[in-house]
Amino acid sequence: MFRIDCHFHPNFNFINKSKIKSHAKKIWSKFKQYKLDIVICTEHNFKKPKETYFQLMKFKPKGHKTLLLPGVEATTKEGIDILLFSDSDSFYDDNQDLLIPKLYSLDKFINRIKNQKNLLSIIAHPNIIFKQGLLSNQGSKKYFQKFKDFDFVEKHNACLNELVEGLKLLKNTKFYKKIQSVKNLPDKYTNNHNFLVGSDAHHIQDIGTYLEFPRVNKKINFSNLKSLVSSIEQRQVIFKESKNKMKTFSKKFFTSMAEAIQEKFYHLNNKNNLTQTKWQTEFMLKKNKSM
Repeated sequence: MFRIDCHFHPNFNFINKSKIKSHAKKIWSKFKQYKLDIVICTEHNFKKPKETYFQLMKFKPKGHKTLLLPGVEATTKEGIDILLFSDSDSFYDDNQDLLIPKLYSLDKFINRIKNQKNLLSIIAHPNIIFKQGLLSNQGSKKYFQKFKDFDFVEKHNACLNELVEGLKLLKNTKFYKKIQSVKNLPDKYTNNHNFLVGSDAHHIQDIGTYLEFPRVNKKINFSNLKSLVSSIEQRQVIFKESKNKMKTFSKKFFTSMAEAIQEKFYHLNNKNNLTQTKWQTEFMLKKNKSM
């Protein structure tokens, strides 16, 4: 049996660092409870993804079997979220530009990651509201044009599970179908079996959504993950069911609002650095293109 959660946010509070250790230990405990083989650490690019990964690894219990892969939830200039990950923690130093929110347009972002060794990409929650998904932002036609440029698509994302359950009476409305497609993206937007599942967990109690391959017994890591996911191997999607849906949804809602504010502050505090980095990056891209 093999289980993977492709989208996870440790959501550390770096203002009160004294709580990071206890929070990290609870996270590892949940990974063990759900017997997760691989979890991809995809903290938002405006929330210290590098520091987050190393802090979580710092408190990994000895002998713990979950493989934590370093990654980030990156963002294109259009506001589209893309998950990037590697098997080497040098990922953060080697790709510092990709950790900067909205530095590249979608096309430049694709050119930047294309054919790069030791780096895999996932289209995050393609049809999510607020146009943070490739599908909701670009529309079907452009989605299918760009789809092939990424390694995986996150077909199932649990971030709106409670909202989907709470609004069942509106199941025939356009809005309901939209949020339902975040939890279960229609098959036509995926390529055969080439999809992953993410909890998009920001809180301890959100951990427990994953993709399971019940008949896989061999060791799966970064190098053979893509071949497994692309295969016809039997799989099933496991969603974590919340005991108190209203409380869980409220926590998710307020966390999303807090993150929107954090992102605004990130851009204000780093405005000069972002402008300089953007100029340097565009210069390098033009230079490489002319070579």
